[in-house]
Amino acid sequence: MGSTRKVDELPKGRSGSNRAHLLEVLEEMGLTRKDYDGYSSSKKRQIRNKVSARTFRARRKEHIEELEDQLADRDVLSKGLDGEIGKLKAENEIVRFFGGREEGRRRGERGEREMEEEELTGLWIGFG
Repeated sequence: MGSTRKVDELPKGRSGSNRAHLLEVLEEMGLTRKDYDGYSSSKKRQIRNKVSARTFRARRKEHIEELEDQLADRDVLSKGLDGEIGKLKAENEIVRFFGGREEGRRRGERGEREMEEEELTGLWIGFG
């Protein structure tokens, strides 16, 4: 016993109406709904499979485009984060170089005091 569903009775797909796609395929084939209704069940199944394949390809294309958009957004984000990482690394190197650690701070303070004493001594010598 074969299926006797009419074009109007076809289920709807995820991305729109399979019926609408079926009508497009029938139109491309130069057929009417009456012609379709007169086909054998195997021929109808062949046409429905063609419609299903078309809707699948359309959904797949849409999904791939969405993924490409997401990838582009993530590339922009990644480049921004890479720049931020570079800035933080440079800042970290500067802090380490100029005494970011407690021991380095003490050395830096001693160095500043010695420089101040030398500058003051130089000033006194300049007056003498």
